[in-house]
Amino acid sequence: MYSLTIVDDEPVLRNGLAEHFPWEKIGFKVKSVFASPQKALGFFNQDTCDVLLTDIRMPYMSGIELIRRIKENPRNRTIMCLLSAYRDFSYAQEAMTLGVKYYLVKPTSFEDIDEVFQKIKQELNEQLPVADIIPETDNHIIRQVYAIMRAKTAACSLFSIAAELGMDSSYLSRLFKKETGEKFRDSLLRIKMKQATEMLLSPVKYKNRDISEALGYQDVQNFCRTFQKFYGINPGKFRQQAERGE
Repeated sequence: MYSLTIVDDEPVLRNGLAEHFPWEKIGFKVKSVFASPQKALGFFNQDTCDVLLTDIRMPYMSGIELIRRIKENPRNRTIMCLLSAYRDFSYAQEAMTLGVKYYLVKPTSFEDIDEVFQKIKQELNEQLPVADIIPETDNHIIRQVYAIMRAKTAACSLFSIAAELGMDSSYLSRLFKKETGEKFRDSLLRIKMKQATEMLLSPVKYKNRDISEALGYQDVQNFCRTFQKFYGINPGKFRQQAERGE
């Protein structure tokens, strides 16, 4: 579940986006909502999130200027998406110079938002640093399996991947063990636990419930027990030790 900040000076649109759009169904959770870019900038000076959805035309400070000010912090990795009723190429052109790739035009539809945020989610998925725990292999089938595990960590299983590849699950299980030296479930668990540590160390300050949902666990207690068994320490203590530099 990726975090989202919404900035718009129009209360009807702002509240509609924040309260009535089914963000969680497409993998996002609204973390903060602001009526002015100034207040949003104050938030980003102290915190961060995965995605910013902001209007362009607002009093005293535009969405473009807000993005420019946020990007002054080189450590900020927030993905920006602009929302505007103005079909002016100059806005899009200026946004492109700031690295903005996503743009929604008012009035926007559910389908438009869903299409853009599916692309954003794919970009966020690809940023997850799990490559260091995936062994190299020349087998193209196993490479496909790992690619699916990375893109669909929360929902994938040996059976779902076998079905996606048009293969027998028993054969795929044997092939995976032969090529990698470990069982599929163990490999998937390592990927989940690696992603859990990255989320715990993220400046976004994900809660255990957010992480458990993002990784496909049925409840937060199950996630915490699994994390404790895997690392020998619970998620809270892991975060505390990391913050203390231990």
